[in-house]
Amino acid sequence: MKEIIYTKTSKLKSQNFTKTHQITKEGYYRYIMLIDNEGEVNVKLIFELDSININCDIYILQVGIPNQVANIDVSVIHKKQYTNAKISVRKIIYNNNKSFIKGLIKMVEGAQNSFNYFDDKGILIGENSTVKVIPSLEIIPNNVKASHGSSLGEIDENQIFYMTSRGIDKKLSENIIARGFLTQLLEDIEDKKIKDEIYHDIDILI
Repeated sequence: MKEIIYTKTSKLKSQNFTKTHQITKEGYYRYIMLIDNEGEVNVKLIFELDSININCDIYILQVGIPNQVANIDVSVIHKKQYTNAKISVRKIIYNNNKSFIKGLIKMVEGAQNSFNYFDDKGILIGENSTVKVIPSLEIIPNNVKASHGSSLGEIDENQIFYMTSRGIDKKLSENIIARGFLTQLLEDIEDKKIKDEIYHDIDILI
């Protein structure tokens, strides 16, 4: 079984959004959320992997826009053995943005031979922004793998120089690099309709 879900915060009915996804059938699942709203949004996502042989990719894409405050809390709970998941956060942070990300990996008794990785990466463009990442692990079984990594940096000036030396202005160069950074996770999406929709939504923002 394969399933892909795409949503964006600008379409949520409430500024405070909580959703639990209980996955009870083996297969591959991909959940993609684009943070594209103005103002503040508080999102809590819970994924319960409650069957063997589940593979779940969770993508959180943030494109900072004026006065954006994003509070995102993602939890993956492994309840059965041979469950694999990855939380991938990619964000472009502009002037005066705030980004707070929590990522919880929880493996309970019975979740042997499971894997999870929380991966948070961001590009900072501008000043006066606040970024905070809080990864956490709650692991009971011994024979599992769970880890996390986080990085935040500025756009490589050598890339900017290369592009501007070929007639592309600096702002457009930054946008091209930012778009590529965000969309690299999406290249292998097989559903062309959903893929085109996500690319379109990102192009509007950048």
